[in-house]
Amino acid sequence: MTVAGGHTSEEPHLTVTSARSGARRPVSIVVPIYDDLDGLLACLQSLIEHVDFDVDRVVLANDAGPNADVIEEAVLKQVDGHDGFEYHRNKTNLGFLGNCNNVVLNLDHTGNDVMLLNSDTVVTAGFIDEMSAVLYESESHGVVAPRSNNATIATIPFLRRNVHAPTTLARTSAVHAVVAPLLPRYTVAPVAMGFCFLIRRELIDRFGLFDERFAPGYGEENDFCLRINEHGFASLLANRALVFHTGSTSFSGDRGPSLRFAHEKVLIER
Repeated sequence: MTVAGGHTSEEPHLTVTSARSGARRPVSIVVPIYDDLDGLLACLQSLIEHVDFDVDRVVLANDAGPNADVIEEAVLKQVDGHDGFEYHRNKTNLGFLGNCNNVVLNLDHTGNDVMLLNSDTVVTAGFIDEMSAVLYESESHGVVAPRSNNATIATIPFLRRNVHAPTTLARTSAVHAVVAPLLPRYTVAPVAMGFCFLIRRELIDRFGLFDERFAPGYGEENDFCLRINEHGFASLLANRALVFHTGSTSFSGDRGPSLRFAHEKVLIER
């Protein structure tokens, strides 16, 4: 795999399919799987309910975790009979970053735009249509994330305003319903949040996906956003799209904070 990290002075130029034309580009929704079966099944159920499988598809990638057999059986049972799901199981554990790269760069040959969706999420009605519309509002839009109950700067209600306020699904839904119509359709952000990450396929073709320096995970999506930004492509928050997120289920114990600290140092250096 080659990850493009070089710098050029060329301006962003893409062939744009306008979402306003009524025929948006299809999306491959990539769900990396490791553990947390209950969260995964909730995610899959929400996809079954809210994805238009006449347009989009879901690629499930089991990364050979400690409960891979149990997860596989449960996943295949839940999606049985539902067209539009594709399932893969890695022979060995690739880590979150390696799993995403393998699916997007080696297994998905559709040419679709790509949405990386954490398995601890619950999607809501219209989320893909709205995120895709934001992505194609401008040729300079590169990657889009939705609003959420738990996604740092994309969080509604914003935790920094009241750190003790609950961010339950019900409260986030209620606040988002009131606030979203008052906001612009999208907000330009320093980076998009990796829990739900919609990318133009053309950018993956040009720049690759995640840099293996950030394996097995943490910081890779920030690095991707900053790399494409150097070529003129922005990261956006789609203020009218909502995807719920549990968070902090990928790396247990002290591993998560240590990875985050080490990879933030790499980002700062760059």
